[in-house]
Amino acid sequence: MTKSVTPELKIRPVRQSDLSFVHVIDQSAFGSIANDFVTIRQMYDIATDCFFVGEADSQIVGYAVGCVKFASDSGWLLDVAVLPSKHGLGYGASLAKVVIETLTSAGVSTVRLVVQPQNSAVRLYEKLGFIEESRDADYYGTGERIVMIAKVNLGAE
Repeated sequence: MTKSVTPELKIRPVRQSDLSFVHVIDQSAFGSIANDFVTIRQMYDIATDCFFVGEADSQIVGYAVGCVKFASDSGWLLDVAVLPSKHGLGYGASLAKVVIETLTSAGVSTVRLVVQPQNSAVRLYEKLGFIEESRDADYYGTGERIVMIAKVNLGAE
């Protein structure tokens, strides 16, 4: 019997040369609400210290990016995306955890994110300790609902 082995995920800071791969992953993960390349480039320019890619078998398979909200102790997990063919392997959770740890080390005590209620990632975020904070019926301006969730008291963990 052959045992299936999940390739190890190597997480590293994003490089400018990775951005085209990040854009492809973003489009495959988010479809109509995906970021355009310019937005991904701006996230790179603004949040370089909290922007990571995950590699498995020498291929970029996912990314995560976060930022600290100006003049506050809160931050945002802006995006976590993994190639659809790599879902269910724990890569999204690993990438999210690295961003949360980076934000915590920057003094953040609350991390927020938005997610569509039907997205299977809701369960992942709940496992990571996020709880629902509010809902918005038109967050993206397209009539799509989102749930804002937060992970609080990070310094207490």
